[in-house]
Formats: sequence, C-alpha cells, structure tokens
Amino acid sequence: MNSFGRMRVLYINHTGQVSGAERVLLDMIKGLDRRYYEPFVACPADGRLTRAVTAEDVPCVEIPQVRARFGWRLSQLWQAARTISQAVVAVRRTVAYLKPDIVHANTLRAGIVVSLATAGMSRPSIWHVHDTLPRHPFSSAIRFLAFLSRRTQIVTVSDAVAKAFRGLFPFGGKVNTIYNGTDLAQFPLKAYGDRDFRSTIGVPDNAFLVCAVGQICARKGLVELVRAFQGIRQLAPTMHLVIAGKVVFDHEQEYFETLRHVAATPELKGRVHLIGEIRNTSALLRAADLLVLNSLDEPFGLVLIEAMSSGTPVLTTRTGGI
Repeated sequence: MNSFGRMRVLYINHTGQVSGAERVLLDMIKGLDRRYYEPFVACPADGRLTRAVTAEDVPCVEIPQVRARFGWRLSQLWQAARTISQAVVAVRRTVAYLKPDIVHANTLRAGIVVSLATAGMSRPSIWHVHDTLPRHPFSSAIRFLAFLSRRTQIVTVSDAVAKAFRGLFPFGGKVNTIYNGTDLAQFPLKAYGDRDFRSTIGVPDNAFLVCAVGQICARKGLVELVRAFQGIRQLAPTMHLVIAGKVVFDHEQEYFETLRHVAATPELKGRVHLIGEIRNTSALLRAADLLVLNSLDEPFGLVLIEAMSSGTPVLTTRTGGI
C-alpha cells in the first residue's frame, strides 16, 4: 500500500501496439476506483498504448519489447531469448522501484517476463491470458512456469482459453475465467436511419453493409471472407463489405498484401472497402447491417459484444471463446 492506503497495481504489457488485449487493459485502468487503487503501466514506447495510458493520467514506464513467436528457427529462438532477458531486467528494476502490491501481466509473453523478473520476491502476480496456447513443446514449458509459481494466479478470457492453457497440468483453482466486458455507453443501441458513417467511406444508403472489424491477420480469416463475398456477389448485388483494421504485427504484412490483391479483383471494384484502423468503431457498427467474424480461432471476440450492444446482428464461426 502507498502512503494514502491505496493498493498499487503494476500492469505489464509486452508490446506498445494496441489490439484486443490492450483495449481490455485500457478499460481496466479506466474502471479502477482511484480512491483505492494506484495504477502504473510498463510497456514498450513504440505504438499508441503509452499515449492512451498517459491520457488516462496513469504513469507509464518504458520497457523493451518482447519479440517471441512459436517456432524453431535459431534466429527466432535467439530473438525470443534476448528480448525476454532484456524485458526481465527492466521489469525487475521497475518492480523494485515502484514496490507494487500486485503485478498484472496483461499478455502471455508479459506473464513469462513477470514470473522470471519477480523470482525470489514476494510480489503476487496475475497472468491475464488473452490468447489460445497452441499445441507446441514451448507451451508445456510456459504452463510449467506458471504452475511452479505459487505467487501466480491465471485469469483467462474464456473457458476455451482456460482449457487450452491448462493442458494436462493439475492447476485446480489456479486458473479462472473472467469474460471481457465493454462499456455499453461507448456502443449505444443504433437508431433507425443511423447511417452517417456510410457517406465517409463511400457506401450507398440503400446498400446491405457487411463489416469485419479487428486486426489484419491470417487468424481472422479475412481473405476467405472476401473470397466468399466474391462467390455470392451476383446473388447480392447491393451488398458491400467493409474491413476495418490494420496489421499489428510485422509478420502479418504479407497476409495483408494477399488480402489487398484479392479485394482488388475487377468484379469486386467499389464493393469491398479496406478502410484501415478507425477510432470510432461504434459508428461503423451502427451503420452496418451485419458484422461477420470469420476467425479460424478466436480466444474471445471483443467486437462481438460491441456489435450486440449496438444492436447489429452477428455472423461468426463457432470456434474458441466464441
């Protein structure tokens, strides 16, 4: 506790980019009652997470970015070991200086860093797991690290994520699901004729507007979605497809180029709109007739509850947390 009797919480995020997990982090710190909690965030400086955190009047400490992917190439292994080690040193220094009452690792990679950085300390920690742990030998090592730490509790965003994280380890009550929420005031129920956003992206008022919202990556099935749209274009001549989002991680850039190539075919000209990342997702959801989430795997699907809050019907794959 600090001198004012507030619990000091240190949130750790392995990247400075903003995706679903980071939006949940921002919602968490917005919802904290500052009379009882004093939040701090540690994350890399690149990306807009630092700006978003400081805009909430929360101190933000810079730490190195963790670049770790599931793979076997020596270059990937070396990069993962090097960046994790650098982050561990920085986080340990930050914890020693701030003396938080609890450390909240907001991502799986941050959880690894926090457990290693706080070894020998008495600080309790939370791993907030937003991703489905894949079938990979490294996954067992990650589970083992979390299992060994008696100071650690694991929070997952869905039962599917919890099941994948547990694997065959006897975690018992150490793994618990807390579903993501959203601020209903930010996604008000649409009213009849609430279509102003259409004019900004060149979609006619009389069109049937389908939208997909989220980061551009292979897991979201966006190329497959555009190809499906291409297959029914003659059956639905007034239908338009809007894809809102951007590439968050560099290794997905090639996938984005494929998506652009497929969307640029002559028969889809003027009917598929790649509009990039937008800040006012609510306006798009209210203007749309349907949200499609075509994910191959989805830990939770935050945009689904945002669409439901907006009164926009949802079509989605039956996978993961969905």
